[in-house]
Amino acid sequence: MALILRNPHSVLAALQSRPQDVQSITLPTHRGGADLGEAWGAVESLASAKKIPIQSQSRPQGPGAPDRRDAGRPKRPEFEEKEGRAGVAEATVK
Repeated sequence: MALILRNPHSVLAALQSRPQDVQSITLPTHRGGADLGEAWGAVESLASAKKIPIQSQSRPQGPGAPDRRDAGRPKRPEFEEKEGRAGVAEATVK
């Protein structure tokens, strides 16, 4: 059974203690040079060094993702996606 870890410190601990069990890392694509943060940057560096696959994802998917039914609706200007989350950052660990 695989676990999905979304806390960068938990992912770092898994990479340091049991890198063979880390199946993949998913990081958001960098929008406009947006920084992932120090902890996720360390995860990215260590995963690269340990040859663990890193995938990019540009928008959240799953339960919190936008509904397809909203695709044709115009968005109110105050709710347009200008900043905020660029996607999900997580690791799959067995």
